[in-house]
Amino acid sequence: MKLLKYIAVGCLTIFILIIMNDAASFIPESTKKNLKKLSKLCMTKTNTSIELIRASKERTLPRDPNYACYWACWFNTIGIMNEDNVIHLEHLYKVMPNETHSIVELLINECGTQDGPEKCQIALNTMQCYVNTIPTLLSVHYAFLYE
Repeated sequence: MKLLKYIAVGCLTIFILIIMNDAASFIPESTKKNLKKLSKLCMTKTNTSIELIRASKERTLPRDPNYACYWACWFNTIGIMNEDNVIHLEHLYKVMPNETHSIVELLINECGTQDGPEKCQIALNTMQCYVNTIPTLLSVHYAFLYE
């Protein structure tokens, strides 16, 4: 599980760099493979269908309980959601290049941790805020997850 966390943080670094360039720049196949593994792991853990994942390309994310837990799985696996269901993107400052800090700061300032009745809904509401802040987040930069 610790290895998966390191892989996820590495993938997240590339994710933020792509957003900074605001283009779907080259993502190494190994990174795509690891992100797909993380996605499949969370799909399995939360019983989330590929159809719901594909629906993520829309700016309005699906309001499905399994899909909400899919994002909680992502946030827990990469270690940014704590036991009180607070999302701590600032933890990424320690492991991400300085060039990415402005994007992390933007998401922290715009979104923080969104309200919700429980962990999964909090994760989904926060992810929705990220997508509202950076509209191409899932539709362009991470489109390979839907293949």
